[in-house]
Amino acid sequence: MGADRCGGPGAGSVTHVSPTHRYPNFTAFIATGAILGFIAGSAVAYFVPGNTTQFGRVYSDTTSVVFMGVVGAFVFGLLAAVVAVLLDRRR
Repeated sequence: MGADRCGGPGAGSVTHVSPTHRYPNFTAFIATGAILGFIAGSAVAYFVPGNTTQFGRVYSDTTSVVFMGVVGAFVFGLLAAVVAVLLDRRR
């Protein structure tokens, strides 16, 4: 007899191509936010005069820059994570 053209592997299967979804890279979002936050916080501490607290405690410029940089990194990293989640949920 001849070869069965109706059967065989892959016969009758339909290939369905779904659109690819691009998801935000959370690590890149958070790292970028933290870096920008550190830069912004450090710039604020460096360029704004007065590093004396209301209780009279005086901090060095280096301490102020590092502290405000870390605070800025945390805040901006958190905001970047929220933006990434909102972008992810939109799809």
